[in-house]
Amino acid sequence: MKPKHVEAYRFSSREILKGINAHVGQDFHTLSSSQVDKLLEVANRERYRKPPQANGSRARYFYELVQRRAR
Repeated sequence: MKPKHVEAYRFSSREILKGINAHVGQDFHTLSSSQVDKLLEVANRERYRKPPQANGSRARYFYELVQRRAR
């Protein structure tokens, strides 16, 4: 990621978290199923694909990406 894009990614990630009613630093396993559904809608809209060798759900990987960018 280019340094000039960091602030834009941070802002959009925080808006995603606000949209699913989650906080920066909140654990994925504390999310309700409706929050995970909203998160997957955003992941679909952004055409997110999890890494090929991932051993977790696509929702969890996308959530961790959003959390990293929001910090």
